[in-house]
Amino acid sequence: MWGEVLKEPVVLYSIQSFLAYYINMEYYTDFHYVWCAPCFDSSALPRTEPRLPPTSNPRELFNFFNNDVYIKDHHLSRMFIDGNIAGLTAGAEAKYRAGVITEDKKVEIIDLIRYIKEKRDFQYFRPIIYVIPYCLVQARVRRVNYKNTALPLSPEYLITDLHKDEFDVIDLDKEVLL
Repeated sequence: MWGEVLKEPVVLYSIQSFLAYYINMEYYTDFHYVWCAPCFDSSALPRTEPRLPPTSNPRELFNFFNNDVYIKDHHLSRMFIDGNIAGLTAGAEAKYRAGVITEDKKVEIIDLIRYIKEKRDFQYFRPIIYVIPYCLVQARVRRVNYKNTALPLSPEYLITDLHKDEFDVIDLDKEVLL
């Protein structure tokens, strides 16, 4: 058992907001920065396998985002939407610093995000599922260091330059909980 080569995943899953998908396609020449997992729902794994906590488990993330988007209570915190807004804004800043976009495009992206937030157009944050065949990204996918994962043993992966022809998107009807 010790010294065995770990089995590579067949597929990786990531949950992104529709707005993140749109920004990546429209402004970043179809390149996507994704945090992903080797299973859609780690609660279905045998107990001997490392589990993903809710904030890293694609199924749970899908449901968290879905609740943030479709629950009409305006006093609700919308924690996942707020986190996505912060991440998309930071992403625009990083892409500008890296020379991927111009300052005008950075301002345009940030203004778009701010406008959607002010109008409370939460449907733009609906969750979509990325299904990523591991064989297409294996040379670039990186296992996230345990210090940066939600739990030390969580099997979490990062792809900083996922291209649209390397994944499929599942965009379910609204209010579908998995």
